[in-house]
Amino acid sequence: MIYPFILSRLIGVLQQLVDAGNTVLVIEHNLDIIKVADWIIDMGPVGGGNDSRQISYNGHSLCDREWLIYMNNRPAAPHPPREIVIHDPAPPVPGPPVHVLSALATVGLDAVWGIIDTASFATGLGILAIPFLSLITGGLCFISVLAVQRGVARDGWLASFAKASVLAVLAGVPFMVLGTAAGAILLGWAGLSSLSRLGSGR
Repeated sequence: MIYPFILSRLIGVLQQLVDAGNTVLVIEHNLDIIKVADWIIDMGPVGGGNDSRQISYNGHSLCDREWLIYMNNRPAAPHPPREIVIHDPAPPVPGPPVHVLSALATVGLDAVWGIIDTASFATGLGILAIPFLSLITGGLCFISVLAVQRGVARDGWLASFAKASVLAVLAGVPFMVLGTAAGAILLGWAGLSSLSRLGSGR
């Protein structure tokens, strides 16, 4: 089926090819295209199978009297054409809001400094260092994510700053909790998005 808004453009392109001296062969049952043909070959008389191997008409364009007589006496197809429905594949899962390197940096920093947090918590005096360790973790995460989003993902400054701030707060929470969980979710999201794009062929 050729949609009307495409039909006129298609006929124009075909005519340009012919005007340039090319021989154009078109297999089509649309009457609007048949009307502009210089020569018509109709296979039939009706339906498919062995009948479709016969040449029912071989002559000039629609202006030809023989063609008009042939079309008026042409038997109807025994069965209506079957409608073919093409279902589009499921759309791929959209990518995560941050680059995969930002997620990796969040998980890595949260894991490294989480171990230090745990070791500090084991000693009574080390508990006082936990707020400073959280600030260091959050600061490093902020710088890393900001650099990745701005330099690799090509986000704007405002978007990069916002994403870096959120992940920095999550990574700055003492111990390996929110930062690691958020980073792991984002990594899984990125993997699922990649798999869905491969499955849909996009």
